Amino acid sequence: MKRLCLSFSAVLLFAAPGAALADPISLFEAAFNVGGSGYSSISGFQAHDLDAGTGAPFDVSAFDFGAGLGSILIKVGGAGAHSVSGFFDFDLTDANNSIFDDEGEVLGVPAAGQSFEIDEPGYAGYPAPQSDIYAHVFGGALENANDLNAPDDVSMALAWDFVLAANENAVLVFSTSATDPGGFRLRQFDQSGAEVFLSSSIRIAEVPPVPEPVTGALNLVGAAAGALRRFRARV
Repeated sequence: MKRLCLSFSAVLLFAAPGAALADPISLFEAAFNVGGSGYSSISGFQAHDLDAGTGAPFDVSAFDFGAGLGSILIKVGGAGAHSVSGFFDFDLTDANNSIFDDEGEVLGVPAAGQSFEIDEPGYAGYPAPQSDIYAHVFGGALENANDLNAPDDVSMALAWDFVLAANENAVLVFSTSATDPGGFRLRQFDQSGAEVFLSSSIRIAEVPPVPEPVTGALNLVGAAAGALRRFRARV
């Protein structure tokens, strides 16, 4: 099932095959499911706009939404089980001006709690996506599979499932790059040599306790008394 919701610029590109090629890497959509809340870089496509950061636990300051390259940081807290999924639909433009001849591959071994999927995005219309990979990102577990049977339009997804204690926070980073980062990563590429890699990491750390007001005041009094004793000792 092919994506029918091509942008106007992409339609012009197909209509004028002799025109100069656009930037070889561009991002059609980035989207996330964070604990059941959906976020997308396409305005109105999910409940919150990813690039606007509306109500979202995101830091997108190091991410270029045009080329789709960089890093997106997500902070998650709260005791219990958590799930975070990220979806990336890149368009790689080659000499044929086609986005339907890309391929994907899985490189390396996923970490504990990490899952993945590569598939054709398969939009049947806009804004209602009907592809399996999109449904898995927003409604179920990723398949841990590369479902491409032949070159086609390609999308990639990574997810984390983890458990936090009451005094822990998680920081997740989803990174995309035109150069191979090593480790576990997904790769999308085409016949022109253009390629893009998707990788992710997670760090779980204890949250420093916040001093109670009384304790903080006592600490200030103790520090002031110590400073006074030292001053008197020098006089």
